[in-house]
Amino acid sequence: MAIQGFRDSSRRFRSAPDGGRGAVYNIGMSYYSLSKWTEARDAFLQVINEYPQAQGSAVPDAYCKLGQTYERLNQLDNAKKAYEAAVQKFPARRPAMSSQALQRRLNRR
Repeated sequence: MAIQGFRDSSRRFRSAPDGGRGAVYNIGMSYYSLSKWTEARDAFLQVINEYPQAQGSAVPDAYCKLGQTYERLNQLDNAKKAYEAAVQKFPARRPAMSSQALQRRLNRR
């Protein structure tokens, strides 16, 4: 199973420059694609909480996907907060721009 492979990579590359955050993000994406929303949420939160200052795309992407995951869980206030965080923390990044559009859509509801 792909998720187990990502878990193994995450543990194995903990001391690597990215600290395994890419593998943890991919775990979240795997759960997301399987519609396992709670597990996806937990993986995206792990990326955000364990690597808050990390460079690269995994953290901004995690905020955006976390918002989408919260929408799937019908937790719209949490979704808005995740989108707002992406925009505030990473304003020039593509996930932040996507988050702005998703946030506007939620605000119209």
